[in-house]
Amino acid sequence: MNQITRYCTTAVTLLTLALGPIASGDGAATYKVKAGDTACGIADRHSIPCARLIKKNNLGSDAVIFPGQVLRLPDSALWNDSMPCQIRVVSWVDVIVQGNHLTDKKADFEKLVRHVLRRDVPSLSHEVKEYGALWSEVSYDEANEKFLNIDVGQDERFVRRAEVNCRVWSSESGDSAAVYMSCELSGWGNYDPPTYDEFKLEVLSTSAISTLPSEAETMLSGLLSSVGERLLQYRKKDCPATLE
Repeated sequence: MNQITRYCTTAVTLLTLALGPIASGDGAATYKVKAGDTACGIADRHSIPCARLIKKNNLGSDAVIFPGQVLRLPDSALWNDSMPCQIRVVSWVDVIVQGNHLTDKKADFEKLVRHVLRRDVPSLSHEVKEYGALWSEVSYDEANEKFLNIDVGQDERFVRRAEVNCRVWSSESGDSAAVYMSCELSGWGNYDPPTYDEFKLEVLSTSAISTLPSEAETMLSGLLSSVGERLLQYRKKDCPATLE
């Protein structure tokens, strides 16, 4: 190696150390191991679960690494086991309408739910598929006429799907009505943490009977916009790759 080559190599090494993670040819972030590094230490500095880093790089149970080794850093959208980071599809939407009014608006409300989510959370796709319908589809091997052993909590087809359940209740009192609404976004898989109260919202208001249908749509739209906004805020913080 001549002196110019050594200078260039040293410069590239120093630049790599200064910049930290770099992108590989396929877009994944990588890290070049330095003397004294440990797998879990690297994972901790990049806010990555150590087990995920070890699995991503096939390091084995001893997790042995050496200076100069290039490690691939797991995408947060893949290792983050939270429901907001995992869900990709809204499969099922249900609006329960109770009370003396608005019972004929159920289908319109369900269309509104999907419309607002499509508008506000473009990173979610949509389909119409009940949990039970999906279970029947994936759990039975027709060719061999037998049921398959499906781990619903971990199976990607379930984990990446979610549902939205809303409730609309109205009670008449003279020329006005009290209106209560709640909406909840929930996933079908096992997540950590398992529940998110910020994706279950409710609102209570009153409306004139004559304007009740339009007022109810405005309330429902506002609830879903708030759910969508919270989902986006969570993703921007913990798994920005899901927004790409």
